[in-house]
Amino acid sequence: MTNGKAITVLGMPWQKGGTHQLPVSALAANILCERHNSALSPLDVVASIVFRVLWHFQEDQRYVPDPHGAEFALVSGDDLERWLLKLLWGAVSAGVLSHAGTPVRALRSSASEEVLLDYLFRDGTLPEGWGLYMAGRPDRLFSGEGQVAIRPLVHQGELWGAGVEAGAVGVRFAFGTPDGDPQYVVQRPMQIELARADAPERKVLALAWKGSFGLPVTQTRIGNGTTTAYPTS
Repeated sequence: MTNGKAITVLGMPWQKGGTHQLPVSALAANILCERHNSALSPLDVVASIVFRVLWHFQEDQRYVPDPHGAEFALVSGDDLERWLLKLLWGAVSAGVLSHAGTPVRALRSSASEEVLLDYLFRDGTLPEGWGLYMAGRPDRLFSGEGQVAIRPLVHQGELWGAGVEAGAVGVRFAFGTPDGDPQYVVQRPMQIELARADAPERKVLALAWKGSFGLPVTQTRIGNGTTTAYPTS
């Protein structure tokens, strides 16, 4: 789990089915000085809130009746997006991401470090189509377990994107427009709603964005799996 200081990682090829508890500071190795790491530490707090809320929502919806009923939480989408960039950039630099048994040591070649640093520290903007995306994880179980899976999208040895997943919910960062990839569907969703097909309660994680944002995403638990819907209005 992420608590502002550490993240439990699973699903990586080098783990061979195991899990590892890695400090966020280790994932950020070699790209940021201590002063800049400190400046970005509030992003870790936002990520901690997001994943704890998602685990709490999913754990509740494994039971009928829902022990806490309908719930709502609001966080900064911009800060979550920046946290994803910080995490993935640091992971690549630290050599903890791999593909086909080989460490991934470079971001997509079209990713300008100057642009990324300006986005992280000076409220700059990302190129069109870059950033946080949300997609459903069909047939995945809602889970209250405090684990995060990081699943990279690698092309010719470069990191083009990666998903960070908690139970049935996954958010992804894309270094470039995904071009129809089914794992990168809604960019900057305005909210993530978790629902049950057989109960009225709704759990909403709202994402506040300074600029434009996308459609809300609803994930519904049906039996032991989930479906994902993208409202048109």
